[in-house]
Amino acid sequence: EVRPTKTERSERTVPLPPFVVRALREHLRRQPALGGALVFRCSTGTPLNPGNVQTAFARLTERAGIGARHPHECRHGYAIALLESGTSLEVVSRLLGHSSIKTTADCYGKHARPAAQAAAVAALELAFGSVVR
Repeated sequence: EVRPTKTERSERTVPLPPFVVRALREHLRRQPALGGALVFRCSTGTPLNPGNVQTAFARLTERAGIGARHPHECRHGYAIALLESGTSLEVVSRLLGHSSIKTTADCYGKHARPAAQAAAVAALELAFGSVVR
């Protein structure tokens, strides 16, 4: 079903890395010429059934050896990868379309992995270690 977003703020441009743009363009190029703006669609050109997408995704992730997963988990992985790479909470919040940075912090702040925590401690040592001696 194609319908308006929940809020006007939900309509936004999400920047994509070049490798994702290339993959999406290649996927679209391989699709039959049915017209329309949908990149992922049924063979008739209509939108995909969300339940079918979820089932197919779970099968693919199961075959990949990571257990049955839901497509929404990609969003969580995206957010966590950005935070662990040092992207600010504010930027991640905007990219996810959260109405408040608090939402992002509440959802993803607890997911800081040990490696990210160790990097933060190392940064503090670098910044202040020589001052405190």
